[in-house]
Amino acid sequence: MLSIILAAIISISQVSVDTIELKGTHNIDYRIFTNKSTLCFQYKINKNWSALKVIDEKVSEYTMTITSGDYVHIVWCKDGRVYYKTNALPILNKKDTIRWECNVAISPYFCEPTSNISIDSKGEYLNVTWSAPAKDDPATQEIWRRARWLENTPLDWEMPECLSEPHSKLR
Repeated sequence: MLSIILAAIISISQVSVDTIELKGTHNIDYRIFTNKSTLCFQYKINKNWSALKVIDEKVSEYTMTITSGDYVHIVWCKDGRVYYKTNALPILNKKDTIRWECNVAISPYFCEPTSNISIDSKGEYLNVTWSAPAKDDPATQEIWRRARWLENTPLDWEMPECLSEPHSKLR
């Protein structure tokens, strides 16, 4: 009994105050958080959280969204770049384990270092936005976006688009 209580206390103490927790379509809770600068992921069916899954280390910012069918989409900043990860198959019950796709760097070299990341889904598209210093004036931030049609593979993203004025597709 003491070991169960101790394990629960350790698990709770690892969750940071900047935890992002979302509910999926199958009443499964998902959360990401950092333990120091290590990005961690867990899911919960009923009462108990799964074992920690390390997504990446030395992460500065992160966020996630859930799309229909319980597909988890996570983006994070590391070393000035934006990375993306999703699960290959949804979790439907306690016996399932998440099978992850590989980490994908989605920010091109010409719009780094990145910050202020955001992810959302609208219809069949997933959109990731971030800010980066303008090439001609590093004190000014530009907003960048990259989209992915959800039917495509996690490696297949549209070209990056600068949403700031003056508008340009690429520098």
